Amino acid sequence: MSPTLIRAGFDTVEYAVYGKVPEAFLRLVAEAKQKALETRKAHPMRYKDVSILVQPNGGQGGFTYLISTGPYGATIKFREIGSRDPFCAHIKLSAYGLATKGLKQLKSECDDLFSKIKAVTNSENTRISRMDYALDFYAPHLAVDTNNFVTHAKRSKTENIERRTTGDRVNYLRIGGMPRTQLCIYDKHAQTQIKSDLVWRDIYSSCLRQILPETEANSWWRVEFRLGKDAIDQVVSPRLWGPALAQAAPAFRSASDKISWRTPTDDSNRSRWPLHPIWEIARNHLHNDFEIFNPVEVSAATRKLIAENYVAGLESQCEGLVLTIAAAYDVQAEKLSEFVRNHFLMIGKRLSERADIEDQMAARRERQILLRGCTT
Repeated sequence: MSPTLIRAGFDTVEYAVYGKVPEAFLRLVAEAKQKALETRKAHPMRYKDVSILVQPNGGQGGFTYLISTGPYGATIKFREIGSRDPFCAHIKLSAYGLATKGLKQLKSECDDLFSKIKAVTNSENTRISRMDYALDFYAPHLAVDTNNFVTHAKRSKTENIERRTTGDRVNYLRIGGMPRTQLCIYDKHAQTQIKSDLVWRDIYSSCLRQILPETEANSWWRVEFRLGKDAIDQVVSPRLWGPALAQAAPAFRSASDKISWRTPTDDSNRSRWPLHPIWEIARNHLHNDFEIFNPVEVSAATRKLIAENYVAGLESQCEGLVLTIAAAYDVQAEKLSEFVRNHFLMIGKRLSERADIEDQMAARRERQILLRGCTT
């Protein structure tokens, strides 16, 4: 069966925000970061109508604070209080959010967050530092051979190529390096199986059912074009949001010219080999359908399963702790049920008597929602 394009869209977008973030907000973030450091877990925080998760670490590039708005939102880095750097924040839009909401809505949500915290920003000076665009294919029996990729004559002869194999089968290929142009082709189905990524599995299965309703989601290859800041600079400089996005399609098309996937023939000149069917489909999409985006909703069943799996993991950890505590008290197996009942009744009573128990429970509920985007 010939390869079929199932879905396409931005997979990662990163940009810098020009402006100033209120110190009142950053002070609260600093307090939340300290709590996160003490517990070594991300700490939930509410500010006005904003709910965020503050990480115990900062971020690369001189940023002191790192927050998340959830798996379907963004990660945002802020500079230290009193910083004079005019680019006050760096935002990375999540792949889940870009697939389910789209670039326009996700960017709007981030703009809304900055508005709610009363940040003073210059939207005209927002600068993109990275754009990834992914095309997902149903391609059973696909074989990837690094010898079938042809790079532009002007590209370096020492092109950075990374490949990963399972036996003789190449399941991951990366050509090029950031912050320039990079191409990745990999077995996304295998990746989701290894990582138990229920969200991507649900997104792909939903898209596959719309196009090939009788086909099982057991084949899924991704072609991913990545443009770093150096590559974007070659198309538009400075890398302002509006102009950079307006030139995104030509930039990705240029990437597909500089690195191309070919089908071998007897011709000794590889650049004359015909394009691989996947490359023909990809180039056609970048020419004609780049602006078309169909958001995909993660099913309620998948969200519920994610929450249930998380709880099951906690319960498994709890069972191990219970056995360890029982062993510390030298409890015999036949007395285990009685010990657990009495001991944890005592723990329950101790917890319920804590003055901060309502705040503690509320914080943990908020953390679960922000970490997984769902709750049981």
